[in-house]
Amino acid sequence: MKLSTHAISKLVPFVAGDNHEPYRTATQILELFNEFGGYNYLPSNGLPMMPNSYLRYSRKTFTECKLAEMNESAELCQLLEHVINQIESPDALQQISEILVKEGYSVVKLDDRYRISGGVIDNTTPIATEAYFRDIEQKVLSAIDTAKVSLRIAMAWFTNEKIKDKLIEKKHQGVDIDILIYKDGVNDKHGVDLSEFSHTFVKGSGGGIMHNKYCVIDNQMVLAGSYNWTTNAETRNDENVMLLKDPQSATDYSVEFMKLKNNNKKQVII
Repeated sequence: MKLSTHAISKLVPFVAGDNHEPYRTATQILELFNEFGGYNYLPSNGLPMMPNSYLRYSRKTFTECKLAEMNESAELCQLLEHVINQIESPDALQQISEILVKEGYSVVKLDDRYRISGGVIDNTTPIATEAYFRDIEQKVLSAIDTAKVSLRIAMAWFTNEKIKDKLIEKKHQGVDIDILIYKDGVNDKHGVDLSEFSHTFVKGSGGGIMHNKYCVIDNQMVLAGSYNWTTNAETRNDENVMLLKDPQSATDYSVEFMKLKNNNKKQVII
């Protein structure tokens, strides 16, 4: 998750709890960043000293500094979701939503829990389409490699280890990855190990096959076509894949992804 400096500054009062419920003490702020930021502060010692100073951080300054350090990481999204789900004021939730919408994200309620959905949206990028019929594996790898924020993948069958390794690489770079995979014997026996990723085994909404093959990149581009992420698709079959560079279409695919993940349950968007 990547946010502008302005957005981080606007979110500080909500994370620290200044003028918003719940208020967080210095100890609670340290515990929050320990849990979601991977820090190892000792809350009993209080807020740390500022660099080259005899003064300690204020709650506000410390919170803003740590949020900035966590920027462009999946952990930042997790921390903000935690904060959002502890807020009871509808007005505060609306304010957070307005901040995130300007950054290309939305706050979505799923199964009684708020989630942050979306990614970078750049409406200045010209819409473009590229179609591929050969050497598709390399095209997929190259497209995935451009991801900076998020990957939302719905794939009927996934056995290609090279693509899985590329996803691991992107995860280590802080890209938020979520995968929907069809639940059947092929994926059970021959599918790649998805344990390192957020993933969900699903059936088709109508009781048949979840036959989608698409990947949404940073909520700006979509890879879609007949091509499953399998060895057979690359080496034996006649396949196609299209790279669609269109933020609005990417958002449409992202919304459908969330519907599939939640078995078409109603989504409530703030």
